[in-house]
Amino acid sequence: MSSILKREVFYIQVQFVSPISVSSGEDEWTDSDVIRNFDGEAFIPGTSLAGAMRSYIEEEKIPCLMGYTDKKTNTGKMSPLFISDLVFDEETVSNIRDGVALDDNKNTIEGSKFDMEILEARVKGHFYLELTVRNGDNESEMKAELTKIFNGINAGEIRLGSKKTRGFGQFKIL
Repeated sequence: MSSILKREVFYIQVQFVSPISVSSGEDEWTDSDVIRNFDGEAFIPGTSLAGAMRSYIEEEKIPCLMGYTDKKTNTGKMSPLFISDLVFDEETVSNIRDGVALDDNKNTIEGSKFDMEILEARVKGHFYLELTVRNGDNESEMKAELTKIFNGINAGEIRLGSKKTRGFGQFKIL
């Protein structure tokens, strides 16, 4: 493992442009409840942020800032980027939205009505990114990938949660 040359921490404040639904997998109140911490406060796991970012930069064919594993050569690289959970800076407003499953022809599937909890748009939150630069890393390439991620967020190309193709989960960096 290469020695650490420096660490940079980025404080990223965001605002949601559209409603968001990041499900906990629980169905206590709706068929799809928003994920909450022990105190009942909604949050978005860092793993959800990382997955959305990874998917975007891999789609763009950029060398992955998120690390990799090559099973053929049994090599890999640990991700130099730590992504914290996104916590909200203000009280969130949640609502319940109804939905219905559709078949391939866009017809309603009988008995497929569901409801899901969402957080309304305009809520602000923040998360942290910690970039670790090691000996042998290409720091300028890493920063270029971060810039691509930030631009993807602001362009609405990186979204979080479910119903992204229906307009949910869009946010911007403040």
